[in-house]
Parts: sequence; C-alpha cells; structure tokens
Amino acid sequence: MIWERHESPSPDPFVQEHVGAIENRVNLGMLALLNVTEFRFWFLERLGLPLSSVVYPPQNWKGVRPDFVVVLPSGDVAGWIEVELGPPDHAQLETYRGRLVERVVCIAGTDAGDLTLSEIAVKVRRIQAVLSDQQAISARMLLELIEASANRPEPQSYTTPDDNLRREPLIASLAERLSDRLIFGVPPVPRGKILLTTITQKGWSMRLYSPVSQAGRSLGVMWNQAAGGGELRVPSQARLHQYLPNNSGTQMFVDFIARTAGVDVSPLPDSGHAPIPEQQVLEHIDELADILSTMALYA
Repeated sequence: MIWERHESPSPDPFVQEHVGAIENRVNLGMLALLNVTEFRFWFLERLGLPLSSVVYPPQNWKGVRPDFVVVLPSGDVAGWIEVELGPPDHAQLETYRGRLVERVVCIAGTDAGDLTLSEIAVKVRRIQAVLSDQQAISARMLLELIEASANRPEPQSYTTPDDNLRREPLIASLAERLSDRLIFGVPPVPRGKILLTTITQKGWSMRLYSPVSQAGRSLGVMWNQAAGGGELRVPSQARLHQYLPNNSGTQMFVDFIARTAGVDVSPLPDSGHAPIPEQQVLEHIDELADILSTMALYA
C-alpha cells in the first residue's frame, strides 16, 4: 500500500534549476533540509515512501519531469514528488501518472496535497532547536520562502477568450492550422498543448506547455496587449532557450521573427521582450504554426 518496487533505473540529477522562480527556491530549500535525518525520515514517512531512499531533482524522464525523484539504495525508482505553491495541478499530475509506473505524490500549498507546505513549516520549526548552525540557516531560509509563497499577491484571473477574440485574423488562422493542439481556456492545460487565454478580452496571451521543458510549467511565446492594434510582443532569445534549450523550434522561432518581422531578440536580457508587426507574421502563418507545434511537442 505504501510503495511498490519497480525495476526502473533512476534518472540523473538535474542541476540547471532557474532559481529566479520562487517555486524552484522552495524546492532547493527542502532539498537542503533533507540532509537532516529527522526531517528526511518524517518527510518520507508522511508521503508513504521508503525511509532508505534519497530524493533529488531529476532530469527529463519519459518526456516528463516532476520536481523530485525518490530512489532506493538499489538505484531503482520508488516514486516521484511534484510540488505546487498553490493547489495541486491535477492535469499535470494525471499526465505524470499516465507516463510513470511508480507512485506520484504531491506537496501543495493547500490541504488538497498529500503533504502541505504549512505542515512542512510546522515540522521545521519543531526541530530548529536541535539543528546545527548551518542547518538552522537552511531551515530559516525554507521557512521564509514558504511564508513568501503563501503571501504572494493573487494573480489576475484568466478567462476563456470570447468569440470576438477568436475571430482576430492571427488567432483564427492559427486555430485552423493547429487544430486540437491549440486550446482556448485558462491555465493549466496538458503538456504538449498551446494555450490561448485572456484576462480582459481586450488582449490575449499564447503559452506553450512543453512536455520536455526543465525550466518551468509554461512559456509565454507571443501576446497582444491590445487586440486589433497590429502589434504583437515576443520574449527574448535568452528566455526561449532557457525554457527549451535543446528544441530545434526555439532557434527557428528566433530566426522566423528576425526574417519576417525584422526584429532581433537575441540581444535582449532574459526578462526582455520586443514588439513585432502582426501583419508580417500573419503573411507567414503556415510556417509559424509549424514552428509552434515543434516547440510544444519535441526536445
């Protein structure tokens, strides 16, 4: 009932986490505390995982990458752990459980997870007195990260684009070519899909949900802050390669923007973005649709 052993070799550790994201900093904080035996045994027992196992961030495995893999001394995988700062991402968990034979558990910021971040914070406070000075620093950092994640401002709510937005020439043309690859709705959506969503119905955002990215859940690949205004925005080359460093479509997208819109996004900083004229992109819509499919699906 607690766990099943499977003859699956363990993936290599992943060492390129994007530490700018608070989700990843929380994960690294937990990883540091797992060096404390009392915390590690409590953590594994609460999740129903074998106490003899080790936990670390894995590289992409069978097209997916939960936050942690749990590995037995034999090297076999005992399970997987996904961490969410808010409620569990059920669509993503379903994808993981469909591809991974071992048990997948969820740590969440709400009571809907197998273990919650608030429970972890309570345990860390209880053991602080017996920690070494170095361990106490790690504990303090994790507690502050958990508190910061709980006190983040509520994001603006996404909503499904209405018929007026869907009739925008670029959107209608992409919907025709991408078919069921493109979803009109709200996040999250299954990996391998492209989401088109909106907040105000006056603009829209297109996000990739790649099954192989190791740098985040999704990437805003194109957006329009004022539908009908004739101007789109695209992210920097640095951000594109950070999300999909080995994807052939990433450089194809950068080159496409430079060739069709005359905009070079390579000098931009990681968080930068650039305006591009919508009409030039629309004139090459077939090529754009092919590139977006490549970015969404393949490594």
